[in-house]
Amino acid sequence: MAILRRLQRAIEHLHGAKSGLDVRAYVVDEETRREIPGACDGIPEQLFVRENGDDLEMALYVAPEIVAQLESDDPFARLHHGNLEPYAVALEGVSHFVLVAWRASCERPVSLLELEIQAEVDKFVVSWLLLSRQGQPFVHTALPLIERLFERYELREELTGEESDRYETATRVALRYCYALARSFEQHRDFGQVRRSVRHFYRKGLADKLRAA
Repeated sequence: MAILRRLQRAIEHLHGAKSGLDVRAYVVDEETRREIPGACDGIPEQLFVRENGDDLEMALYVAPEIVAQLESDDPFARLHHGNLEPYAVALEGVSHFVLVAWRASCERPVSLLELEIQAEVDKFVVSWLLLSRQGQPFVHTALPLIERLFERYELREELTGEESDRYETATRVALRYCYALARSFEQHRDFGQVRRSVRHFYRKGLADKLRAA
């Protein structure tokens, strides 16, 4: 599960938002996942959250084949078309985990739509940074990455109508925001400004995120 921990650190570092938790302690296997209310077959990642009095209980499932693929084809060594999809799946689950944990530490609620919007933004920005560290120029990778993540995707058949609508909405919001980030960098060539925008966006509530996009 080292890959999930590395994703957690990347997300928390990007946003300056430490959860104080280790995602690996909350990962469940397939057998345990089946016993959790709300588990859906065919979905490669799911975050389960339950309030128990003053406590918040969480469990994260990431399909074993996703983790195995990332361990054998490490995206932190080289992110490419062949491992981008499993990388994005795992990153989405970890993004959900970090946002729920961080909001809980701030005693702030979070909606399902917010989780999806933030996960889509995290997929783009964390990948954009990773590609830069691997020698790919920011200006050349942003728009192809946006196209791959936000325009060339298919919704899973297992999703309900409500879930599909929520995912479509989140994708549209994240696309507008990430496209604006990419254009801002093209104009100013200042990734510090991009990072400040991303951190500010992370701390907004749903209504403000929708307006910001």
